[in-house]
Amino acid sequence: MLLRADTRLGFAGGLSDAGLPVLHIPTASLFFSLSVGHFLFIGVVMFLIALVHRARIPFPRWTELVPRYAIGTIAMFWVIQRMTAF
Repeated sequence: MLLRADTRLGFAGGLSDAGLPVLHIPTASLFFSLSVGHFLFIGVVMFLIALVHRARIPFPRWTELVPRYAIGTIAMFWVIQRMTAF
């Protein structure tokens, strides 16, 4: 299967395929993110991180590595999933 150079994955590609003008896609993506609550989620996580840092709760060293490995595992899952779709 050949892919065109302008082929996009995800929400922006769907908006483009639906006929939304290219200049309106960033605005539509921003409002979509706001409506879904991505920014709210990020704010809550940042607040919790700041709260834990201020409380100075002693955690084992390995707990610092958990988020890195979790994010990396999910990212690689998505990469493999998308590569097998092609």
